[in-house]
Amino acid sequence: MPAWTDDSVPVEEANITWLPPHWVEGHGWVLDPADTRPIPPNARWVEGVGHVVPGPPPAS
Repeated sequence: MPAWTDDSVPVEEANITWLPPHWVEGHGWVLDPADTRPIPPNARWVEGVGHVVPGPPPAS
C-alpha cells in the first residue's frame, strides 16, 4: 500500500488466470474457457468456438 494511505494491512493482489472475452467475426464475443465466473444467461455454445455472447463488435 502507498504510504499516504496509512493502511498497514496489505491488500491481496488479484490472481486472474483467465483472459477477457475476444471478438470472433461471425460469432460475437467468445469467453475464455479458463474464466471461472458464471456463464451469462445470453451466452450460447458454438462447437469449435466456445461460449459466445452476442454484442456489437469492438470499436475500430
